[in-house]
Amino acid sequence: GIGGFRLGLEPLGGRCVFCSELSPHAMAIYHQNFPTHVCVGDVLDVSANDIAPHDILTAGFPCQPFTTRGHQKGLDDDRGQLYRELVRVLVETQPKWFIFENVVGLVTMAGGRRWHTEGAFSAGEVFKRILKAFEGCGYRVEWRVVNSRHYLPHNRERVYMVGTRNYFPKNGMDWTKVQSGNKTGSTSIVRDSFEPKDSPAVQACEVTETQWNKVQSIHRLKHTTPPHNSAAASISTARHVH
Repeated sequence: GIGGFRLGLEPLGGRCVFCSELSPHAMAIYHQNFPTHVCVGDVLDVSANDIAPHDILTAGFPCQPFTTRGHQKGLDDDRGQLYRELVRVLVETQPKWFIFENVVGLVTMAGGRRWHTEGAFSAGEVFKRILKAFEGCGYRVEWRVVNSRHYLPHNRERVYMVGTRNYFPKNGMDWTKVQSGNKTGSTSIVRDSFEPKDSPAVQACEVTETQWNKVQSIHRLKHTTPPHNSAAASISTARHVH
């Protein structure tokens, strides 16, 4: 990824000790956001010995096999089997907790269902199978579908899986604050998520006066030039040929 879990955990006292990302584009963004941290590549090449001791394992395994915007091949897609790498890491490193995320299509495929109440879902067979694999690593696993629109100007549902080692007390995850959203009374708008107007990145993307004038001239030309009479041109050409 590009460090989303890290941004959430660091303000709470967390410290990132390891990162794995396959996509060179995502890795480039990660390095730009965290230039002093080395992010390794394919998780298939990662040994448990490469991972520093940690309390929480966070991950977002590939969503392409599960999303409703794709073919939903699920576990028949090689990428759909990468959750097994998380199982491997859990077994070998035994962190106290884990937080995983994926698309809602993972929950609903193969018999799952979305109910009328926001956040209410029933798990399908594919999701149940994956949850059982995580539980088999020695964890109690809870999950919820959360929509980011309660916090940001962005309608984005994701399923979050939270695992706790079995030897901890069975208090359970408190999802009430997570699902209740922003209760400060303020309304988040798109502008709040942008960089400041005077930031170098924004200024570099601004249209210059010359560019704006060119756009306007093209627009005026497009709407003032008479349409070309293709039929007349065809007749004229035909007469000339004969």
